[in-house]
Amino acid sequence: MMSHTLRKLDFCQLYTVSTGVMGRFTYIPIVFVKTINMTQALNPTDSTAYSGLWTPTFSSISFSDEDYYIEYGYYLRYTSSLTILQVMFDERPFYIKNIEQPIVRTAELIFHCLLFTSLCIELFAFAFLFVKLFIIPICRCLKHLWNKTIHRNVNRKINRIQDEYDFTIDIELDSIQTITDF
Repeated sequence: MMSHTLRKLDFCQLYTVSTGVMGRFTYIPIVFVKTINMTQALNPTDSTAYSGLWTPTFSSISFSDEDYYIEYGYYLRYTSSLTILQVMFDERPFYIKNIEQPIVRTAELIFHCLLFTSLCIELFAFAFLFVKLFIIPICRCLKHLWNKTIHRNVNRKINRIQDEYDFTIDIELDSIQTITDF
C-alpha cells in the first residue's frame, strides 16, 4: 500500500523597482517544477510514501518604465489606471525525484549491533588479559625489588649500629613493617 501526499504551496517573492515606478505593462512569469519525494520504509514489507511539492522558479523581470518611455516619449511617473500586471503560471515538463532510503535495513542494523557488542566484549577481554599478563607481573616485580631494597637498607642500618656500639642485634627482617630513621 502506498500513501500519496501533496504538500501545501506556500511561497512569496518580492519584486522591487529602483525608480519606484512600475511600467505600464508588466509581465511576471512563474514557472512551477514538480518535486516528488519517494520515502522507502525501514522494513521492505512496509509501504513506500510519496509526497509532492510544486517548487516555483522566478526569472528576472523588468518593472521599469523605460519601455513606456521608448514607446511614448515620456516617463510614467504616477499611478496609471492603464497599468497592466500580468502574472503567468507555467509548468515545466520535467520533474525532480528525490529518493529517500533508509541508511540500513533492519537485518543490517541487527548485524552491526551484534558486531559492535562482540567488539566491546573483545576489548574488555583484551584489557583483562593485558592487566593479568603484563601489569600485575610488573607490579609484583616492582614490589619485590622495593622490599629487597628496604631490607638491604635495614640491614645496612643495623650493621652500622652494631659497628658503632659493638654489639649484635638479632631482628627478623620479615617482621619489620615500617622503618624510621635513627
